[in-house]
Amino acid sequence: MTRPAAAQVTEVTTQDLLNLVGTSDIAQVFETGELDSSTNVDLNDLLNATGANQVYDIRPFTFSLTGEGLIRYRTVTEAQALGWPGSNDSYFSQASDAFALDLRDTNGDVVGSVYSYHTIETSGATEGDNSYGSSFETSSGSFTLKYDPPLLQYKTPLVFSPTPTTWSSSSTEESFATTSSITVDGEVEGYGTIRTPAGDFEVMRVRRETTQSGFTSTDYEFISPDAGFTVATIEGDGFGSYTVTLTAISDNFAETSIASNQTGAILDSDRLAISFSSGSSTDGQIALATYNRRPYNDDFDGSSATSGDGTSITPDVLFDDQYYLVYDVDDTLSGFTAEVCFDASTVPGVSDIQKLVLLTRDFPNEAWSPLNTTVNGSAVCASVSDFSQFALGSNTTYNALPVELSAFDVVADNGTALLTWSTLSEQANDGFHIEHRTDKRAGWSRIGFVDGVGTTDQAQSYRFRTDALTPGVHHFRLVQVDLDGTSTLTSERTLRIRPSDAVMLISPAPNPAASNARIGLVLRESADVTVEVFDVLGRRQALLHDGLLSAGPEHSFRVDVSTWASGTYLVRVTGAGSPTATRLTVVR
Repeated sequence: MTRPAAAQVTEVTTQDLLNLVGTSDIAQVFETGELDSSTNVDLNDLLNATGANQVYDIRPFTFSLTGEGLIRYRTVTEAQALGWPGSNDSYFSQASDAFALDLRDTNGDVVGSVYSYHTIETSGATEGDNSYGSSFETSSGSFTLKYDPPLLQYKTPLVFSPTPTTWSSSSTEESFATTSSITVDGEVEGYGTIRTPAGDFEVMRVRRETTQSGFTSTDYEFISPDAGFTVATIEGDGFGSYTVTLTAISDNFAETSIASNQTGAILDSDRLAISFSSGSSTDGQIALATYNRRPYNDDFDGSSATSGDGTSITPDVLFDDQYYLVYDVDDTLSGFTAEVCFDASTVPGVSDIQKLVLLTRDFPNEAWSPLNTTVNGSAVCASVSDFSQFALGSNTTYNALPVELSAFDVVADNGTALLTWSTLSEQANDGFHIEHRTDKRAGWSRIGFVDGVGTTDQAQSYRFRTDALTPGVHHFRLVQVDLDGTSTLTSERTLRIRPSDAVMLISPAPNPAASNARIGLVLRESADVTVEVFDVLGRRQALLHDGLLSAGPEHSFRVDVSTWASGTYLVRVTGAGSPTATRLTVVR
């Protein structure tokens, strides 16, 4: 199934890999059982979905939670300071970067940790992610796996058009005192949207064939630099069976260290604040992950708890499509009492804050349970002696459901943007403002309003089409407004409008110029291009670019004309279809 282009991941660059270094997150890992490609129609549709503008839908599969864990990307020097296993190994220490995943099962027990060592090469035949191997810590012991020479896992830049990126890398794998040859052959097969139980993501699809000891298996990875890199993987066993893995990261992440016996405010992020009334008997570290989406499982266990005014609440609604995971990073904190507070001042649909309760659960596959709750101003608080997932809930007898948005999509359509969204239910919904901006640093502009239907428990669908848009990246969001004026923002959607011509050359600015000028261009498809400036005699005055440029976003080049003679110059772009040119005037 195909769809119009909408904010696709058409290129993954070396810089995207480098940007991961220094970041952390908490991943929730879900897996299917073995799926038979000879009988599973949904799997076959997924395997055959190659090319541009695809929709990869993994929602029909049944996922089970494997566990959750802390992901960290660091330099090798930082890994050595942190004492990561393998970081001081004479071979691994030659790498520049390191990756760690500590995975806990559904009971919260650490089932394994992996520490991988890589060098991200920025040029040459091995540009991309080169793996030296990994050190594994499991309940049954520890072991290492080494690739000598380093194995090229991803060749960057990864592009599908005009020519898909391909690569082949061979090495010797050493593990458990045995060695074997290994070869990875990779190819970009397309891009589009992957639809998952954790939301929709724009991704690039990469196929990797691994051959070892004469046996070949094929995996498919769906990559998004904005969503933790690998969103999902289809892993083949070489005999026609596949397992689909979904890795869901947070929308925001914060962490802090805690000293033994420390009390008072500890961490405050995205409306959730944590303070200790009695400190931990040991040092430790906590992390707070925010998920701006409905939970993977939003069932309730049927139990009750007291709210701020002492009312017994049996929750049946979770508010604001937002929940949190507070994580004891090293699993060392003990003997503490903490207060977890949710700032409910901007939560829509709340009629009586005294009837809200905090909800908790240990893992995504469990039902939510209410906690005895107090209210202090707009803060809804509960006392806890361990950390887990938290959300805000109530019973619809006291607090009506807010407008419950079930989908929000933006697609390109003949140079315009078509916005579609739907709701599962609405309470006093006046309507939706549509907001737009072209630069993430700029303010939002309101470009339209669509009336709501007021109050209903029936699903509703809406649409809005913009005027013609200039080529480049555009951002959209909705502002849902209640009849009493209360408003709620959606998360934004990003859309890339491609030029109708192969190259759109943007007029220099300023023009005329006396010292510096900026020249911009937008490509319809990724291509190797040359950007040059010539004088009236055909002599080249400046070479601004010679190489690959990605499709979609505007590429900007600055040219220093402070030493040039007054006159008219020609800016010319070649390499992406017919040559394109514009004039630049220099004045003194």
